[in-house]
Amino acid sequence: MGWTEKASTLVSAGVAVLIMLTPGWLYAERLEAVEGQACYRYGDKETPVQAKEEALALARKNAVENHRVFIDSTSTVKDFQLEKDLVEAVSVGTLTQIKILTQKEEGREVCLSISGMINPGQTEDLIEQRTKAKEIVKAAQSEEVSPRSAFALKLSVNKSNGRYEEGEELIIYLQSESDGYLKLDYFQADGKVVHLVPNLFRGQAKIEKGKQYTFGGVMSAERFTIDGPFGDELIKVFVSPQPIPEIFESNELIEDSGTHLQTMKMKLRGVRVQANAAVSLRTSQKGLTPSQKPTLSQN
Repeated sequence: MGWTEKASTLVSAGVAVLIMLTPGWLYAERLEAVEGQACYRYGDKETPVQAKEEALALARKNAVENHRVFIDSTSTVKDFQLEKDLVEAVSVGTLTQIKILTQKEEGREVCLSISGMINPGQTEDLIEQRTKAKEIVKAAQSEEVSPRSAFALKLSVNKSNGRYEEGEELIIYLQSESDGYLKLDYFQADGKVVHLVPNLFRGQAKIEKGKQYTFGGVMSAERFTIDGPFGDELIKVFVSPQPIPEIFESNELIEDSGTHLQTMKMKLRGVRVQANAAVSLRTSQKGLTPSQKPTLSQN
């Protein structure tokens, strides 16, 4: 489309939400060469083709880890899992024009060395975005915005491990032990929050105790399909005895997560939220774009 656009994964009442991100041409002239290498030893249940794919993925990550921008940008990251996630995100999101320089197979071991181009500005932005999103997910589960529940509120999704790939369908299940008004939010990996219920297209949702509610799927008014941005995400639900806009009034379908959480902290003071629950998700890109697929070096 000429712009780097991402459909928000969330289609409510037949309306697809588009989030405008930074136009790709701003990064076009800022590419730097990187190289990486890795070996992978495969087992009895794996094929040489699978081993090559694993070795390539490891070489991509090695190239990213050794790049100056990644080293500088993650120097203050103390969370091992976050650093691992950042390596994977950058290797998939910003490493392009990959060429396989050497390939060696000996017994059950496949070794590759590669070259590629990485975008420093885009890499810095992606690392900042993912680090912020991780902090937002943590903040959304803090006691300040997650007061102790007065009764059980069951929240689950259609994949028990919470891991979704691009294009997969997300279905949300909810059951409450008490009547109340529902607020359902989706915290995205780009630091945005999407208000699922209530929102601009769907009004108040008063739920009844003991009844299971489903959001998404063929029988629901909403259809949720996983798309970028990818990473750590969170579904958050509140049940209140009073209509939600009186507590969290918002005229935006999508807004900054940090701003939204600050608003919640202020408006939750003195308000009796009966129950809350959350489910963490990990979303990822499926496959590589044409510019990310490797080619054999002609040298």
